[in-house]
Amino acid sequence: MLTHLKELEYPNHKRMIVIINDGSIDRTQQIIQKWARRQENVKLLSLPKGLGKAQAINTAVKKYAFGEYLIVFDADERPEPDSLNQLIHPFEDPDVGAVSGLRVVANALQSPISSYIAIESLVHQWVTMRGKDKLGLNPAILGSNCAYRRKAFEELQGFTQGFYLEDTDITVKLSLHKWNTRFILQAKSTHEAPSTIRGYWQQHTRWATGFGQVSMRNLPIILFNSSISWLQRLELGLLTVGYLDRVIVFLAVGYHIINQASLLLSIMLLIHLATPFIQALTAIQTSRASRALRLRLFLLPAFYILDIAMAITGLVRTMYPTNGVWRNR
Repeated sequence: MLTHLKELEYPNHKRMIVIINDGSIDRTQQIIQKWARRQENVKLLSLPKGLGKAQAINTAVKKYAFGEYLIVFDADERPEPDSLNQLIHPFEDPDVGAVSGLRVVANALQSPISSYIAIESLVHQWVTMRGKDKLGLNPAILGSNCAYRRKAFEELQGFTQGFYLEDTDITVKLSLHKWNTRFILQAKSTHEAPSTIRGYWQQHTRWATGFGQVSMRNLPIILFNSSISWLQRLELGLLTVGYLDRVIVFLAVGYHIINQASLLLSIMLLIHLATPFIQALTAIQTSRASRALRLRLFLLPAFYILDIAMAITGLVRTMYPTNGVWRNR
């Protein structure tokens, strides 16, 4: 990540890099200090204990009042040289409060797990987010390779402390405060996805828990907010419930088996279960993914079952308080 930050095509005097060490107990701080001494306009913010990503970024934004825009990269992100310029470009529209760039899974063929995550990522970005952007709906801000207008970020008082999905939560808040969001394919970065079942489970149950947090906080506000259109309310409501559809499908299938439900329910379940496969085919074709990744589409049914278990676990964990601290994959 440090190497790629250095190669960003943006004048040093017009940017400040703040690297946050959120209570790391390994050699993170020494590596950053050694690198920062050789760079211009770089700051190191070391926090005494892990505050979690949301509060760590809030702390950095308050401490350093530099810049009109705030760009976030996770520690494993590798932005391409022109990504920063591309992320800034949509802010020419004064109504844009945040922008997300394209995040590409670099290790898509490392294991069946990473292949499934890569396909899932393609669907989310090349189908869902691109579709929302073209329809004038607000695509969700991803947690990395993204940018915020400082004015909008401070108006919302930053991220909600303790949330696992601070990016989804602030997407909702931006929309409710009449700020637009954009998704830009040209702002590209790469990162590595988990390659083991354990890593996948930890990541996705964290996300499922995060969706539960966002839903409990925002869904009542969304449903009864007459200042936004019904279409926006529907879109934001579906965003906040996240993986809840997996839980509903699980219950519907159980009901169908036990009670021999109607033909209509059978057709609805078949359509729902076929939709992810159609979306995956569309995303792979549109993104021109490799032939090797195309051949791994057969993984979708097996991982959908795992997704159901993950969604149920996340729903249960939502009932318990969390400080939003990240754990190793």
